Amino acid sequence: MEVNLSKTFEAVYTIPKGTSFTPGNGLVFELEKDLAITPGSLKGEGKVICKTPGTIGNDYTPGQINVLMKPIAYVTEVKNIQTSFGGAEAETAESYRERIRLAPSSYSTAGDEDSYKLLAKSYGSTVSDVSINSPTPGQVDIIFSTENGIPSTDEIASFQDYLNNTQGRPLTDKLVAGGPVAKDFTIDLTYYISSSDKLRETEIKTMCEGAADDYKVWQSNAIGRHINPSELHRLLTKAGASMVLIAEPTATDLLKTELANCTQVNLNYGGLRNDQID
Repeated sequence: MEVNLSKTFEAVYTIPKGTSFTPGNGLVFELEKDLAITPGSLKGEGKVICKTPGTIGNDYTPGQINVLMKPIAYVTEVKNIQTSFGGAEAETAESYRERIRLAPSSYSTAGDEDSYKLLAKSYGSTVSDVSINSPTPGQVDIIFSTENGIPSTDEIASFQDYLNNTQGRPLTDKLVAGGPVAKDFTIDLTYYISSSDKLRETEIKTMCEGAADDYKVWQSNAIGRHINPSELHRLLTKAGASMVLIAEPTATDLLKTELANCTQVNLNYGGLRNDQID
């Protein structure tokens, strides 16, 4: 948040920890610690945290959080200068199981790959996947993705701050936070429904659209996961399609630093089709 004053002061002017701001919809963001405005300055910046757990406080663009909930002398304007981020829903059972599996690595001081994965996942449930790379001796690149895919610049900076201030890791290692490189792909296919399922045609079409969405999520929720059209075919067949002709994507190997990113979906319905010659 940026806080603006109506006049300058010869001494530090402090906005106290816990000062509340809102976008005007009842959601409350609180100042994490005292905000000190330096002598002679008309403004200062401080970090705020949404008091409501979950993703509800995410994605407020600059200027949207602009109401000071209780007046403070000499404060004329408040506004967020970064898009809010970092809120997440409760950790999934799958993520929790993965952290349990990695837990024994926390006792190592040798800097093995699993210990760094556990370190990254302990940041919070906003981290959906992690890839560890060491391009040079003494440097460890911790590449992470979020539920939205590739993290923003602000998310990477926040994660880097977490790494810099975390204990229990080899002090000789330089940890560098980063996001994966997007490997773009498109979905372009034609699917058919058996004529014997004519009465369920509308239902199956809806299920096939859902299957394509499920594939997008599956393909993009793991860093380095190879682009696999066979999984797309499997999901569509399971949804009720009798034949699936996939033009894109094609099978593509990804590096451990890349993340599949779907840029376009063309789901063409070819109509009802007999399963055999009459």
